[in-house]
Amino acid sequence: MIPDFSSAVLGEATADADPARWGGAVRAETGKDAEDLTWHTPEGIAVAPLYSAGDLAGLDFLDTYPGIAPFLRGPYPTMYTTQPWTIRQYAGFSTAQESNAFYRRNLAAGQKGLSIAFDLPTHRGTTRTIRGWPATWAWPGWPSTPSTTCGSSSTASRWTG
Repeated sequence: MIPDFSSAVLGEATADADPARWGGAVRAETGKDAEDLTWHTPEGIAVAPLYSAGDLAGLDFLDTYPGIAPFLRGPYPTMYTTQPWTIRQYAGFSTAQESNAFYRRNLAAGQKGLSIAFDLPTHRGTTRTIRGWPATWAWPGWPSTPSTTCGSSSTASRWTG
């Protein structure tokens, strides 16, 4: 059930808020210190349970603006407020020349970005010259078993020579 806060007593409108008072409220509610509520993202970045103006001290990028070098707040001055979507089409399953022509036509027609399909060896930073790559990577971005990527094992043999 969702609590009804419509009649909750909010306290004094001018009550001073401070970290110690907040920490006491956290301890009273959870039985833990506020520092114990810090969690970590999968990348290992610590996320505190509360941030305040004091946490902004020393952040040099707060005085930057979008669309102005060093572009820490984005490449466009208005960001996406005047253009909320970019139009893209995933492409690149062709020769480099045909793909390049395709991208140029789309950009000339108003496409705002490129979503390029590279083959999986390129994504992995290797080449197709490595012996046995078809058995491992087969087609770009697809499952690697010959029966699911090429339709049959005999089709996969054209890649292995």
